[in-house]
Parts: sequence; structure tokens; C-alpha cells
Amino acid sequence: YLQHTGNTIPAAPVAELGLKPDVGMQVAPKTVTFQVIAATAQFSRQLLDDFSDFSGFVPSELTRAVIDAETDQIVNGDGTSPQLLGLLHTSGVLTRSVGSDTDIDAIVSSFNDIRVGSSYGTADLVVMHPSTWNSIRLEKDSQNRYLLAQDTPNAIGSVHDIFGVRVLTNTKVPAGTAISIDTSKAVIGWTRQGMEVAVDQYGTANFNYNAI
Repeated sequence: YLQHTGNTIPAAPVAELGLKPDVGMQVAPKTVTFQVIAATAQFSRQLLDDFSDFSGFVPSELTRAVIDAETDQIVNGDGTSPQLLGLLHTSGVLTRSVGSDTDIDAIVSSFNDIRVGSSYGTADLVVMHPSTWNSIRLEKDSQNRYLLAQDTPNAIGSVHDIFGVRVLTNTKVPAGTAISIDTSKAVIGWTRQGMEVAVDQYGTANFNYNAI
């Protein structure tokens, strides 16, 4: 795929019959290798025969485990094969330290960072660890009222958003870190093969290694 890294010069007013400026779009080709995220589960035939309901639980648990690992890779993968390149290890991503700001001030300032950055994006999603979001939701004003309570005068958000930007929690985001995103620009994912649950009752080594 092509990554747009910037323009050499900006657009400009042009006189009648004047030469239109070439913005000189700078693009860089990027190559991504598809990676497999997988897991196996092994049980005795007697267990499955004696507890038939358990056989229905196994595929759902394997599916959850794979999605959990995929999420972790999207956030934290370091790009070293067979890992994906996650958001927190992607070069060029804007960063902001909390410093002397409050957590809410730092997050709202990150919205502005995205807006005035080179892509002129608009943050519409914040992702953070549930414990981080819980700490922010507990912040109170001088009258001991929750800042994000909808019934508080001049509230700056709710239990679902900060200044109108939706908040999503996931345990794979490191505690103390928030990821602000313009979802129309931030991430593109390609899936070569969707989720598949396969059964091999003989448990051969080839099956476990995706070998044919």
C-alpha cells in the first residue's frame, strides 16, 4: 500500500492562465506480511462424550482467545515477525505526555494535536485500559461532583465520552495510556482469511502446524 507522508508545497491562489502549483505529494510504498494468529485446544474423547455442552463452549473460547491476541497485536505488536506492527510501535504516531496536565486535559489536548497535525484529522475515538478510564470517571470538581456525570452542570462528558469523543476500553491498552484516533484515517486492516474453527479428532502434528 502507499503511505502519504506529506506535500512539498501547499496549494495556492492562481492568476488567470497562471501555472497551478504541484503540491508534490510524497508517498512511500509499504509492504505488509500477513500473519497467522491461532490457537488449539485438546481434550479427551471421553470428556467430550460425557459433557456434550462443553463441546459447544470450546469453539467460542478459542474464538475469544484469537480475537484477544489480535487486539493485543494491533495495539502492542512490535513488527518483528511473526508479530504485527501495532499502533504503539508505529513511527510517526503523535505522542503527548500528561506532564502537569490533568488526565482529561491531556486527552483533550491530544484531540487538538490530531486536528492541527499534518493530516488535519478529527479525533472521534479514545481507547484506554478500563482501570485508566475508571480513574478518569472518578474525577470530581471542587464541590465533589463527578466531572463526567451527565446531571452535573457544565459536565464535560459522560460515562461514555469526553467532550463528545467516544471512549472505548480494552485491557490490551497499557494502563496509564490513552490512544486518540481519527477512525477515518488511523487504521486500515486486511484480512486474508476469516476466523475458522477446525476439528482434527486424531491430533496429528501436521494439523497443529498448519501443514498439509
